[in-house]
Amino acid sequence: MVNKTKELKAALRKAILSISRAKSRCVEVDPAGNSYEVDWLDEVKGWAKLCNLNLKKYDPTHYWGR
Repeated sequence: MVNKTKELKAALRKAILSISRAKSRCVEVDPAGNSYEVDWLDEVKGWAKLCNLNLKKYDPTHYWGR
């Protein structure tokens, strides 16, 4: 049972950090270019909490499907 838990956590970590796991929100509109805020999806935050993965160690812009 312990091995299955470790395998599940490893698979979950991999799924969390796959592409398109972040969202963007336009925070400023400017003729020279817009500014966006990028953050993790709520479901990703929930998954990370389940397997004790600290998302602060990862930049969500690397997982943002543009």
